[in-house]
Amino acid sequence: MTAFPTPPEFQSKWKTRFFTIWSGQALSLVGSALVQFALVWWLTIKTGSAIAGVILSAWGGFKRRIVTSLSGVIGVGLGVVLFGLASADLFFLLLIAGFLQGCALVFANGPLQAIFQSAIAPDMQGRVFSLIGVGAAAMMPLSLLIAGPVADWLGVRFWYTLGGAICILVRSFVPYRSNLPEVAQRVLTHKKR
Repeated sequence: MTAFPTPPEFQSKWKTRFFTIWSGQALSLVGSALVQFALVWWLTIKTGSAIAGVILSAWGGFKRRIVTSLSGVIGVGLGVVLFGLASADLFFLLLIAGFLQGCALVFANGPLQAIFQSAIAPDMQGRVFSLIGVGAAAMMPLSLLIAGPVADWLGVRFWYTLGGAICILVRSFVPYRSNLPEVAQRVLTHKKR
């Protein structure tokens, strides 16, 4: 059995073609690994959110909704601190932190949205929620302007740890017996004379 003859133009460029195909396959493998990592991360956070949503809807939260929301803020802070404390070889701790943060965000945001809906007049809710969304979106570039240089200077892990600690600290300045919802209710329902 004899091999098929190879044309001379294929013999001279086989290394270039091999390298092109090989580098494309290597890039594809790296992309697949990144997608797999992102999916695991996304599912961990979303699963935590789904479980917390079921728990919150079955339990209903504390009697005062603000207490449930502030407890969720502590959980978010703890999750972010865990992100900062976990090193690269502790991926399981990162998954736990993502799960905790996904759960805590539900407990922080769910009751807060209920407070907003009960305190804001229905005809003003669209405007207020739009303003909150625009404010949150406007803070993203500003926060990146601060976070980028600080993370370069002190490191990303330190920045996460500091951010989580600040989140917990800010929450500690707001007492659980705060009458913030009642004050907001009086301000928002105050009629002009």
